[in-house]
Amino acid sequence: MQRNQNGSRGSLILKSAISRPGSGIALLCGFLLLLGILQLNHAYNGIFHDARLYLLQAIARSHPDSLTHDLFLSFGSQDRYTLFSGPYAAFIALAGIPLAAALGTALSQCALVLSGWVLARALMADRLALVGIVGFVALPGFYGPGHVFSVIEGFLTPRMLAEALVLLSLAALLKARYATGSVALIMAALVHPIIAAAGVICVTSWFCIHGQLLQRMRKILFFTFAFLVVALYIVVGIQTQRFDEIWWTLVTTRSPYLVMQSWTVDDIAQLSTSLGVLGTGFLVSQRPLLRHLCAVVCITALSGLLMTFIGCDWLHSVLVTQIQPWRWQWLAAATAALLLPAIVIEAWQRGENGKGVSLLLVAMMIFGSVLPGLSVAVLCVTYALVLRLRPIEGSKARLFNYGAAVLVAIASAWRLGSNLEFTGAFFLSGSIALWLRKMMSFAQDGSIALGFACLIVGLDQGPRTRRLLWPTGVALLLVNIMMLPESMKSWSKNDYPNSQYQQLQPLRDAIPRAAQVLWAGQSADSVWFLLNRPNYLSVTQTTGMLFSRPMALESARRARAIRQIVPERVFLDWEAADVLWLSVAQQQAICASGAIDYLVTPAELSQTVAVARVQPNSQASSGLKLSAYRCAKN
Repeated sequence: MQRNQNGSRGSLILKSAISRPGSGIALLCGFLLLLGILQLNHAYNGIFHDARLYLLQAIARSHPDSLTHDLFLSFGSQDRYTLFSGPYAAFIALAGIPLAAALGTALSQCALVLSGWVLARALMADRLALVGIVGFVALPGFYGPGHVFSVIEGFLTPRMLAEALVLLSLAALLKARYATGSVALIMAALVHPIIAAAGVICVTSWFCIHGQLLQRMRKILFFTFAFLVVALYIVVGIQTQRFDEIWWTLVTTRSPYLVMQSWTVDDIAQLSTSLGVLGTGFLVSQRPLLRHLCAVVCITALSGLLMTFIGCDWLHSVLVTQIQPWRWQWLAAATAALLLPAIVIEAWQRGENGKGVSLLLVAMMIFGSVLPGLSVAVLCVTYALVLRLRPIEGSKARLFNYGAAVLVAIASAWRLGSNLEFTGAFFLSGSIALWLRKMMSFAQDGSIALGFACLIVGLDQGPRTRRLLWPTGVALLLVNIMMLPESMKSWSKNDYPNSQYQQLQPLRDAIPRAAQVLWAGQSADSVWFLLNRPNYLSVTQTTGMLFSRPMALESARRARAIRQIVPERVFLDWEAADVLWLSVAQQQAICASGAIDYLVTPAELSQTVAVARVQPNSQASSGLKLSAYRCAKN
């Protein structure tokens, strides 16, 4: 009896500490912690990943006579599905590429974090929301096979902005502000339809689960109509248009992550952690809003996987493969991180039966997206389901709790060993100080950041402990200041300085605007952003094969045209490099083949006369030495 009273008193103290509004100093410490995590985990990557393609689509509006002839754009691209490129192009014209890309990334990250905070505050008090938003920023947030995407990115695409709008629409939904939610969801669809589709499915599922589909028909007419149209379109698309064997082979060789049969166990484990949190939340929470949100997000993620398996792996449907419903996982990754602290606390407050669930959730998140994390996720959901059907007796529950605690200790030791082995010294630039690389390594899984957030909430319980928040805040401020020079270096990154652009003016004058150019030793980006000319072929461009069969066939034709010199897989394989490294003999052979119009290279080709040259000068910090050669035509 005394133990039960002590347990109840502890739960009441815990509940009171979390439900009370946080103090100003606690929120300030939380902000400094968030700022530090953003500097460590989400530094600016420059023109990287898909940012290159969205930048190409934007600047092509300023150079339609040249860049619209590029392979990626000439057959149509993703640009027709988004309104992002127009404002981005205007921003570039006003501020230039480096500032527009960096500032756009920063604003998108801030919008996403703010929308995550709004959604968290719609479900929990600010103390708990503080831990949730720290988890949202600190946890890796990867989704899709091979970590191909993440919720928060260090480069500019419309994905983060669309994610922010979807999260805002869900927050409005929870507060029954349907007009606001509709506007946010429509704006998300205009920015990035694939990301917004997860929100549409989630909102539609929400009203169905609430049993209010008929009563609130006027308020959800838009969502219902949109869902029916999309469903009808998918059914018709599955029946009428499928990939032929040639197109399917090209697309799946270039982008194997589109089909689930190429996914690994780690890819499944990555999703299992998010679904494990949400599934457990649905089973243990007593709050309808939280339970229903967990349920509809699970439905969204699982329906996306089912649609992918049926439409892509089985039927090879063009429409379903292009929609990429597996990418709806992003919503599960985002909401699981935001709701994790609320679910852990609510499970813990249920007494001995719930403590084991909380400990399993902690162990699962520490393991992360590896096989042990998958196993713990299955165990956690199963145990929560068993407890929901029939509570376990106190002694047996305590025995299970001890085992779960041991599992947390094992997970912590494994994570510590993993971080010590891979300190970041091998996969980050050597110009970054070793202490900072070690901090990045230890912060990348999010465990330490969540621990600090819990410490801030714990110290904010009373006047005595709250005094300790002041030195904590000062320490966090000092750490942020120490990291600031390196952070500013990344955010001021200029991949294509104006001095280089000006230096290459003789090459632009000599190369016709619509000519197909190959730049040896450089990626397609340099051809686009420094020469403003179409690139002949690269693995970056072939990502567009999914959206156009003619583009896929033309990519294959161009690769075959020089396959005696460069293997086709260099351009058409998922693991190919962006930069094309060629010997002088290979460059001479490619130019003599007549496949390309112009070759740009730092090498001297003895059998071809250069039409233009640039030499290093004092204004060009990179010291470029290049020649442009006009290649023979068959």
